[in-house]
Amino acid sequence: MKIVLGADGAGKPLIDVIETHLRAKAGHEVTNLSQPGLLCGHFGQCCQCGEGRQV
Repeated sequence: MKIVLGADGAGKPLIDVIETHLRAKAGHEVTNLSQPGLLCGHFGQCCQCGEGRQV
């Protein structure tokens, strides 16, 4: 299963824990788009449009 995660600076510590947990599970391909200043609205639009980028 492909999973894309993303958070702004406030949510990054939680996303890091979730990412570690998901990577430990077999069959998950995790991409973390978290970065300082990430706008959640932009992230949501990318998901809805099916756009993505490799980190």
